[in-house]
Amino acid sequence: MLALRWLELGLGPVPMEFSKLVDGTVDDRPLRQAIDELVTAKRAGVEMDDGPRIPIISDFIDREISRFDNLAATMPKQETAIVALNQLFRATLDEVWQR
Repeated sequence: MLALRWLELGLGPVPMEFSKLVDGTVDDRPLRQAIDELVTAKRAGVEMDDGPRIPIISDFIDREISRFDNLAATMPKQETAIVALNQLFRATLDEVWQR
């Protein structure tokens, strides 16, 4: 969701460094605090695969999914040059496999 927000804000290529992504896209202090606490716990080795739901983060994700779904529904459909992309992909494979 943060990467989509980054792109929506026109901030350029999405950074690989999570902290930069959060810095550029999260203005809500309680959400930011929850994200920071989760990152700190993960860095400390706390396994949270089956941990409790973090309401503020889960609610944010749910809202953003809904918002982006609605946004996508209003955007014009764009044709993709599938044939050209397939040709490029095959040519690249041919080049790699011939070496």
